[in-house]
Amino acid sequence: MPVLLAHLATALALLLAPCAVLAQQQLERPPEPAAPASPKGGFVEPDKPAAAPLSAEAQDTLRRINANRAAGATCGQQRFEPAAPLAWSAKLEQAAVAHARDMAARRTMSHSGGDGSSMSDRVARVGYNWGALGENVSAGYKTVPEGLEGWMKSPGHCRNIMGAQFREVGVGAASAPGDTYGWYRAMVLGSPR
Repeated sequence: MPVLLAHLATALALLLAPCAVLAQQQLERPPEPAAPASPKGGFVEPDKPAAAPLSAEAQDTLRRINANRAAGATCGQQRFEPAAPLAWSAKLEQAAVAHARDMAARRTMSHSGGDGSSMSDRVARVGYNWGALGENVSAGYKTVPEGLEGWMKSPGHCRNIMGAQFREVGVGAASAPGDTYGWYRAMVLGSPR
């Protein structure tokens, strides 16, 4: 039955966007015990390196994602009120770029990597310790605005983008010249533990 539903979802996506296909996925981990208290009464925070400046494309992508979240959305039959803005995660971007490149190289859109990896496997490889995790993938959308519009028109992808459980995002794209779709995109949303 799940395979039939996946095929129906793909067929619906093809009807909605005849030159593109989409897929989404979401996971949540059970909570871990709270971080140890510091001697001064606060929580111990791991040291974080300074973030590199975002590229113009990453800034534009993040702005567009957060504009959708700020506006609220109806995803299928479910209404989502405005959600807090997401922060850009270099680690989630790294996982998204690697998966987009893998899909382009294989000329196939999937949540499974060419090496059999899952979304959580790819995120673990880049060292992202997640509590909630979601992934949107697509094929055929040439630009960021087209890709985001396609995802927002698809209930499952829209729910991922609007999900209040997510605090960070990274997006990647790769071209496959001569391929039917031409472009493969991946968006990874997460909340760190």
